[in-house]
Amino acid sequence: MDIQGKFDDSLRNSVLPDAAVDIAESSIDALLDNELLKQIPIVKIFIGAAQVGVNIRDKLFLKKILSFLSNVDGIDLGERQRVISSIDNSKEYRLKVGEKLLYIIDSCEDYEGAERVARLFRAVLIGDIEYDDYLEASSIVTKLSNRELNLFLASYNVWYMGEGARELMHTGLVYSETKEVEVDLEKVEQGDWDDPPEHYKANVSGGDITIKPTDAGDTVYEVFGMGKIARQKQMGEQREERKRKNVRELGYPPRGL
Repeated sequence: MDIQGKFDDSLRNSVLPDAAVDIAESSIDALLDNELLKQIPIVKIFIGAAQVGVNIRDKLFLKKILSFLSNVDGIDLGERQRVISSIDNSKEYRLKVGEKLLYIIDSCEDYEGAERVARLFRAVLIGDIEYDDYLEASSIVTKLSNRELNLFLASYNVWYMGEGARELMHTGLVYSETKEVEVDLEKVEQGDWDDPPEHYKANVSGGDITIKPTDAGDTVYEVFGMGKIARQKQMGEQREERKRKNVRELGYPPRGL
């Protein structure tokens, strides 16, 4: 099966039909039987293989692929092709975009992981993060649990992280920075005959450990937290809600919305 070629074709040229199917809620067999999804090149190749038998791992892989595609859907096809071709033609990477994405998707535990790496790749397509940032961040989010991601987003601070972030040291989202230890020796004179003899007192400072986000952590927060992308999404949702409210109350959306 030419999975790489069909996936690349689907990524560059396919638009998922509106309301075709809810990927998350549908069984794998339902996805294979969906007449609208059958038009997508990558689905066609799995359907062809199904005639001679497809194992459960292949079916699960297809669901992850469709989950990925559904989360980059809506990006203009011309823009997708331009960005992907630009990366492929740069000669900076040994693997073409389509092949690399298949490796990343395959490393995801389930379709939720595929949704995460798709959201990151969507940010590449719209120019909010670089492809290098994507590669680094995607290698992290494929291994994160929902709890770890939520803890990171709740603890995030560009200068320092909350105490709970210590649990995330193994994830690649954060790192520790230790303040240099300084020792200042203070000479203490004997003031009176019954005072201790002349001696030195050590005043120690530093040694504090601060947890900070890594560059990949910043990228993850930019996409999944309240970074620029998330703020733009929130503003867009608020704008749409105002528009719907005005349509309900006034019968038409006012200018500028």
